[in-house]
Amino acid sequence: MDDVVTVSERQGGYRIPKSLLDAVSDIQQYAVLESEGATDLPRDHATLIRNLAYFAIGFHYGIGDGILLFLFAPFLFAAFEGLIPVFGEAADLFDRIYVFILSKYFSIGLFFLMVFVLSKAKGSVSRSLAKTLVSGYVASCAVRAFAFLYLYRFIHMNWGRVLDALAEYYYTFEAGIGDGTWGRLNFFLSSLTAKLYHLAVRVEPVIVKTSNYETLFHLLLILSMGAVWIYYTRVKYYLVKNPFYGRFS
Repeated sequence: MDDVVTVSERQGGYRIPKSLLDAVSDIQQYAVLESEGATDLPRDHATLIRNLAYFAIGFHYGIGDGILLFLFAPFLFAAFEGLIPVFGEAADLFDRIYVFILSKYFSIGLFFLMVFVLSKAKGSVSRSLAKTLVSGYVASCAVRAFAFLYLYRFIHMNWGRVLDALAEYYYTFEAGIGDGTWGRLNFFLSSLTAKLYHLAVRVEPVIVKTSNYETLFHLLLILSMGAVWIYYTRVKYYLVKNPFYGRFS
């Protein structure tokens, strides 16, 4: 297959997935084999290299989602507060729901994908790989919570410098407005800088609030993932192994 890296038999005869969907598919395949009674999968089949690869995949996808959320969360919260219009000057319930879904759909979708992975892990190999993949995702959530807690506050402390820089660029571009190509370019840049300045002014009041809400959101993700982890790797696993489980229900 073109989407995986094949390792020679001498190095273990396994393949390292390159994407999240590849990793989830591999875990499903191992889970099916183990549920059908496969006995040729040793407990240590999930080698160190493979575990590191699965951890990196979970971490990278979580960080990628976090970078997008980090860049756009203040603007989305400003729209949620009605400081930036979405479909009109006054933000109504539909606007707020739309903004919330727009800002959280990928994070929530990634969370439930990790829940799906843990729910499908049946045997020792699939459970080991699933827990490693989820561990990478949880680690990325911890990094994201730290970034929202501290970096946003640092940005807020220096927000005045951002406004001063935008104002300085605006006056520089405005002074160069003229009839030629360079003058028209300066007119475009001055208009763009003015819009960015007004946008920054509207976003400033929600930066700290965004920091608080996003930090709590990511801590909630971590706690929820921990509860799901305990359920599928401890509670349900030992209940299923119990011969009396479900017999009298």
